[in-house]
Amino acid sequence: MKKLLVKVFATEIALIILVAIMNFVMYIFDPTINREGDYRKYNIKFVQEIKNNNDLFEVLKYKINNENIEELSIISSNSNIINKLNDCNIDKVNILKTNDLNNIMNLKNVILVEEYGITRYSSFEKLLQNLKNYEKNIIGVLSYKL
Repeated sequence: MKKLLVKVFATEIALIILVAIMNFVMYIFDPTINREGDYRKYNIKFVQEIKNNNDLFEVLKYKINNENIEELSIISSNSNIINKLNDCNIDKVNILKTNDLNNIMNLKNVILVEEYGITRYSSFEKLLQNLKNYEKNIIGVLSYKL
């Protein structure tokens, strides 16, 4: 009976450790950025999933025209996204190659473009926090698979 209790106890401890490790791994490797609660604390109301660059152009035109935006900057926590968007040329839209503090301080209106399933949430949240610290107008977040 005593051996059985030791085995059950050891199994339970092993399962608790396994669940803790799985939670940690899921947290570290969870790249999704589409959780609505994550945007509420930054007062982001516009979150849109887009499928291609044409959708990107249409959303940007819509936001510029409907909100009377004179200048809009695209920024991302993933430099690969910016490299892929450099070929795009849109009136009143600047594509920032880096998101260092000097660039962030000079912005007015910002829209974030992130790659669904690739962008690490920790770097995305760090960028959002920097934008909030300098009181930048975050127009929204566009997320798509490049």
